Amino acid sequence: MKKKIAFFLSFVICCSIFSTFFSAFAAYTPDFEVNAEAVYMVNLDTGEVIFEKNADKEMYPASLTKIMTTLLALENTDDLDAHTVTAKNSLFNEFAGLNISTAGILGGETLTMRQLLYCMMLQSANEGANMVAYDLGDDSIPNFIDMMNERAKALGCKNTNFVNPHGLHSPSHYTTAKDMFLITQEALKNPVFKEICGSSRYTIDGTNKRGTFTLVSTNYLMENGSKYYNPYVTGVKTGTTDEAGRCFISTATKDGYTYLTVVMGAPQTDDKGNQLADNLAFVDTNNLLNWAFETFRVKTLVETGEHIQELPLKLVWGQDYIPLATGQSFSALIPADIDASSVQIIPNDDLPEFVKAPIKQGEKLGTASVVLSGEKIGTIDLIANESHEPNFLLSILDAIGNIFKSFWFKFFFAFIIIVIIGYIVLMIIRNHNRKKYKAIKQRRKL
Repeated sequence: MKKKIAFFLSFVICCSIFSTFFSAFAAYTPDFEVNAEAVYMVNLDTGEVIFEKNADKEMYPASLTKIMTTLLALENTDDLDAHTVTAKNSLFNEFAGLNISTAGILGGETLTMRQLLYCMMLQSANEGANMVAYDLGDDSIPNFIDMMNERAKALGCKNTNFVNPHGLHSPSHYTTAKDMFLITQEALKNPVFKEICGSSRYTIDGTNKRGTFTLVSTNYLMENGSKYYNPYVTGVKTGTTDEAGRCFISTATKDGYTYLTVVMGAPQTDDKGNQLADNLAFVDTNNLLNWAFETFRVKTLVETGEHIQELPLKLVWGQDYIPLATGQSFSALIPADIDASSVQIIPNDDLPEFVKAPIKQGEKLGTASVVLSGEKIGTIDLIANESHEPNFLLSILDAIGNIFKSFWFKFFFAFIIIVIIGYIVLMIIRNHNRKKYKAIKQRRKL
């Protein structure tokens, strides 16, 4: 009866522990509706994916495409201010009659590459994208498109195909939220890109065709006074077409935490086809950022030198075990309400059954998995927590024991046994033959 009661109490305790884990980890799922078709949100400090939805689904990127165009321009232009580009009238032909975003660039107008990048990234200038592509593609936009696809492939994009440098709709022009994350992450490594996409205004002090004009960003989360304004957002780019819906890639930093969020395919109309008053890509982004900033914290889950377990120790007189400790600390981004004591350190299969002296303190003996709520979140080294030298007598006995266990000793021993058995069999046969011969000889005498 006592055993049953003890078992029942253990079961209740385990259930309460696991329910605590699961309720805490429910914070990984937002408690609000995410309107966009595809989302990929990553903490850039740790590289951990915080939220994803249809991250590998092929989507139309609209003007998010211009992030790749800008990246290639930055990588292939030596001096952004000295390099100038003049608009050819033929570059505007594909835009005839379309209601698209432009920077009002005129045929024959000359701009620096830096100015063109601001036109593309802030005001989403489609004509600016064509100018950049034609110039860097050696007077061939198709050449530049090849460069775009090659660069995407080099970045690890597996579901991306570009057919133009601006993002106007084409059925064969597509990417994914995860691929756009990879492209944007690479672009953010360039400080000029961060400066451009982090600007809400940029003034151009006249060109050969017009006077001073100011570019205004389409990123309303950086527009102070906008209903979408978020003081923690530092970039990056919007994109919208009827087919793509509303798309938005953002970076935001608060309290030392930085997130890159890709939102694609947010609807523009309701179920009845009526235009929505709100930009749901902006709404989704703000909701996700508020949730992430409130929910997650980087916590140290494992300290260096924590005792884990003991391993059998051989060749040391008077001590049969050696303590194992963690070889390094381990931190992770987890929900703030989860206590670090909830973590489990589970040794992996590479840990030996025993160790032999000599052993030095700090010597790596294996690894362990860091497990939280049944999910592996990392790996750490397990090290010897003490140093030991081998005992001379035990070492000799061990060496002798190893000799007895060696293949050649076993082979030699088996060979000797076989020889002895063969000799015994031979002697038996010989004695038998002698007796037989003696009996025959006696019969002949008779």
